[in-house]
Amino acid sequence: MAERNVQQAQQARDELRRVVGFSAADEIEKLDRLKKAGSISDAEFIALVTPLANASSCWLIDSFSSPPTGVVK
Repeated sequence: MAERNVQQAQQARDELRRVVGFSAADEIEKLDRLKKAGSISDAEFIALVTPLANASSCWLIDSFSSPPTGVVK
């Protein structure tokens, strides 16, 4: 089950990268490195990460809005 979740997450990330041209997770990781290096401030980091996180979560919500198949209630 966990392996399937990892695989689904990777597929979602790859699809986002294909559609948008980059992965929000990749961009957040780059921004984190810049913050740790002192190239950007905490405030700049938050300002740049927030739209990425919002866009990513909206895409994920749309992607997983239908219930999974095979689930028994």
